Amino acid sequence: MRADGRFMRRRLLTDSLLIALLLPLLLLWLDGRTGLPEANRMVYDRLLQTLPATASGDVVIIGIDKRSIDAIGPLPWPRSVHAELLERLAPAAPRSVLFNVFFDAGSARPEDDQRLARAIGALPVYLPLDYTHPSAAAPGVRTGFTDPLAMLAQHAEGIGHANVAPDADDRVRTIFRYEGTAERLVPYVGLLMATGAQDASPANPVFAPRGDWSKLSRFGFRFAGPAGTYRTESFIDVLRGAVSADSLRGKYLMVGALADSRVNDQLAVVGVGARSSMPGVEIHANAFDALRQGRTLEFPTPVAGTLWKVVPIWIALALFLLSARHALASAMLLVTGCALLALIAVSQAHYMPPIATSMAGIALSYLLWSGRRFSAMLLFLRQRIDALNAVPSGAFEPPTTPRAVALDAVEERAHSLDRAIQRLVGLQAMLNESLQMMPVAVAVCRADGVIAQSNAVARQLLTGQPAIAGPAGAGDPLEGRNLLDILSRMQRKTISDGLQADAADRWAQAMDGEYTTAGHDVLRVHAVQLAGLGDAPGTHRVVVLRDLTTERRVQGERERWFAFLSHDLRSPQVSILSLLALHADQESGRIDTAQLVQGVERQAHRTLALTENVMSMIETAASRQDLSAIPMGDAAMDAIDASWHYAQSRGVLLAPMLGDDDCIVRADRPLLTRAILNLLTNAIRHSAPGRTVHVCMSQSQSALHGGAVGEAVLSVRDEGEGMSAEKLARILKTDARERAPGQPAHAHDVQGWGIGMSVVHAVIERHRGWLDAHSAPGVGSTFLLGLPLQALSMEEADYSRNTPQSAGNQRMLPTL
Repeated sequence: MRADGRFMRRRLLTDSLLIALLLPLLLLWLDGRTGLPEANRMVYDRLLQTLPATASGDVVIIGIDKRSIDAIGPLPWPRSVHAELLERLAPAAPRSVLFNVFFDAGSARPEDDQRLARAIGALPVYLPLDYTHPSAAAPGVRTGFTDPLAMLAQHAEGIGHANVAPDADDRVRTIFRYEGTAERLVPYVGLLMATGAQDASPANPVFAPRGDWSKLSRFGFRFAGPAGTYRTESFIDVLRGAVSADSLRGKYLMVGALADSRVNDQLAVVGVGARSSMPGVEIHANAFDALRQGRTLEFPTPVAGTLWKVVPIWIALALFLLSARHALASAMLLVTGCALLALIAVSQAHYMPPIATSMAGIALSYLLWSGRRFSAMLLFLRQRIDALNAVPSGAFEPPTTPRAVALDAVEERAHSLDRAIQRLVGLQAMLNESLQMMPVAVAVCRADGVIAQSNAVARQLLTGQPAIAGPAGAGDPLEGRNLLDILSRMQRKTISDGLQADAADRWAQAMDGEYTTAGHDVLRVHAVQLAGLGDAPGTHRVVVLRDLTTERRVQGERERWFAFLSHDLRSPQVSILSLLALHADQESGRIDTAQLVQGVERQAHRTLALTENVMSMIETAASRQDLSAIPMGDAAMDAIDASWHYAQSRGVLLAPMLGDDDCIVRADRPLLTRAILNLLTNAIRHSAPGRTVHVCMSQSQSALHGGAVGEAVLSVRDEGEGMSAEKLARILKTDARERAPGQPAHAHDVQGWGIGMSVVHAVIERHRGWLDAHSAPGVGSTFLLGLPLQALSMEEADYSRNTPQSAGNQRMLPTL
């Protein structure tokens, strides 16, 4: 690497390009985190004051207040009350009426619903949709929009959503014109009322992926004033005719609960002074009035918003490169220009860009660029000086190369340093990287076995650490340790004789065996001595640790399965041939056709059961670790469902008692279900008709305090014939795969507890659990299966106990 002017310029340009690529990504990520959203909201609140906002006299609120509730009665009111209100309003001929009330369920008196439907049909009435957010819904409750009663919706002028989503500071600033999914996109009810139900859908909607809930076309608006700014008439006054029809003629009427109605319909808003809360009906009145008068504040589309955040960064970096001396002035000028542009956009075009994010991006780009500019030379010199100090005696001087004119004394010093270390550093870096990139375990050792350097694969094989290749010079946990001593402490299998005892031949002895690590990995050593300088022998060896784990495991599995297949799977077939031979011997009369069919069927079922369990064993041994946190009770219920029909066919009752504990374990659900199913199948098979198999689950201790881990214990208890202690011990300790070649299974094992229990053993071993049982002849058997509970940290436990459900979009409207 040449330390000339061109290198420094290229480095500065490269750093600028990296900033131009990575800073926008960082800024877009930070824009959804704490800090920038708050700054953008603060700027929005300040700029919002530049918009005009006056309450229109055409908007009148008919309020459900305390006086109306005292006169009519507590909420919800009968539908006949609302019908009577509309009948009173009909002579006044209002332009439209918006009910800030949900009518999504039928009343106790169908005639009241019919009367309300007729009253709605006589006027242009708009009805809201009730919305239930998935995070706020109770189990079994339908989420999303709920339509008003069908007969009411048919007579309404329009129906739309009335969702108001407060920002993270719980203050209302904006509403979405459209919400829903691709199957049903619902317009805002105030938008329908303002446009005469013309804007039922956007022109080019862009929906959320995977069918998630979509919110489109957000708009902001300035509130005309605090609560009570719009003309308000009491519901009871209008109902009793105390309000003249002429005063309501041609008005836009909104019916809803006021602040003193004691209905939880108050939301915080911005820009209205000290009284910062407002009932939902007045929020809708302000939003509707802003839509009708065309004074809404629009927000950029996702693409336009991204450009507003990214383009200022690119402009700033271009100015910095063109005039590095005036970089600070350029940054300040850009920040001022963005602020002025945002002010003009808001006041003249009613358009709100993410100005705080844009200004933060300019500031960050200046800080990063100037920091890289001033540290580039210092970093370069420091790296060269450190490398020079690490060079051993006799380092080669690189050949003289043409150099560009130095910019200053510091660069001239960099030239002299770089010439001294260029060749050695390049060679060392190449060797180090090559060693780390090797896919096999490699270590460089001294003659006495002390490790000088090792790669990531060797560290994983000898220490169990993950095989992550670190940068050159990173800490090596094996450095300074003696490889020969490490090997001597491992289990060793000698390959050939002729071992030498003296230290000079310890490497030959090490290469004459296979070693098994504490993690049950199998390896073999191959060492090659490096050549020294001139005629002197080398003092180091390159040692390759060949990993034979997979090869030996496959070899062992092959031998065990061959032994099993040679006997266990042949046994049912031999039995079938014996039955056929007995049947063919007609003179003996030892077996008739019915007995033959029954025997063949029984052996065929044995063959199928053995084959199914063999496949389960193969799947358990061959599948990768795909563990996840699951409730153990779910796997137990899956197994109970799978064995239900078998239990019914044998007249056995399954009695699950799984308790209320979650019993979260880390497991492969299909394999765990298979193991439990095998235990259930054995219990059912060994139970007489009319007996019961009990399935219980519990946990030994809480897993919610400081990461302490308990155990989830599942028990399967039958009321069958039981078994002796000898047979029980054989079942618990014997794995069908581990029998010696040609060793037969006991007859009872083959028919009831053979390969099926091998599956259970394999699954339990895979999940680091345990299996136990107790039984006695005539009293049945109980098998216990234990797995460690999934550990939870204290923070996770406190969070799961104390975090309330998010309400998402707040329901503003009471169900009346």
